[in-house]
Amino acid sequence: IILDEAMRKKYLAVVEPAFLHFGGTFASEGMLAAYTLGRPWHIGAKSFVEQHMGRCEAVFRQQCAPEVVPLVPEASYLLWLDCTALGISDPARFFREEAGVIL
Repeated sequence: IILDEAMRKKYLAVVEPAFLHFGGTFASEGMLAAYTLGRPWHIGAKSFVEQHMGRCEAVFRQQCAPEVVPLVPEASYLLWLDCTALGISDPARFFREEAGVIL
C-alpha cells in the first residue's frame, strides 16, 4: 500500500506496463532491480560457473577418469557426466554400491 498518491502513480507507471503490480511489492521491486541492475551480477555468476565447469572437466580428464566425458551445460549449472565409455553394465548399481553415489 502506497499512501502517497504521487509516489503510487510513479510506482504504477513503472510496474503496470510489465504487469508487475499484481504481485507483492518486495517481489516487484526485486524483479525490477534484477532486470535493471542485475547484469553485472549475471555476468559474474556466469563467469564463476564457467570457470568451475572448466576445472571440473580438467579434474576428470587428468586425475579421475579420462573416459568420463563432462557434458558442459548450456543453460544450467549442473554438470552431467557421460560414463558410457566406462562400459558398466548396470550403472545404477555401480554408482549406488561401488561409488556410493545415488542417482
